[in-house]
Amino acid sequence: MKNSELKIIQDFYDFMLWMIKHIEKYPRHHRYSLGVAMESRMQKILELFLKAKYRREKKAILNDANIELEILRFHSRISTRLSVICRLNLEDSTQPLKAKSRLAA
Repeated sequence: MKNSELKIIQDFYDFMLWMIKHIEKYPRHHRYSLGVAMESRMQKILELFLKAKYRREKKAILNDANIELEILRFHSRISTRLSVICRLNLEDSTQPLKAKSRLAA
């Protein structure tokens, strides 16, 4: 197991905690629709990362995680358009993840 594989899991976990704290502050009508969808999506992504950690064939699982991440990006974009989360804060929180995805590509 490489340290970078563990690092992406830790980085995503940290992002997840940051995002959940912000989702808790969403207005009620967004928290129970968009917020719940985003939390479920993040749990799914973390689950896929952990599965990939223990499998020899990681490519298919990581491709699935990439699709889930893309959907989460759109959810995040919607959140910024609805002004329920600040775009600059979101960009700052995702920098470690962006760096890792560029290395993986």
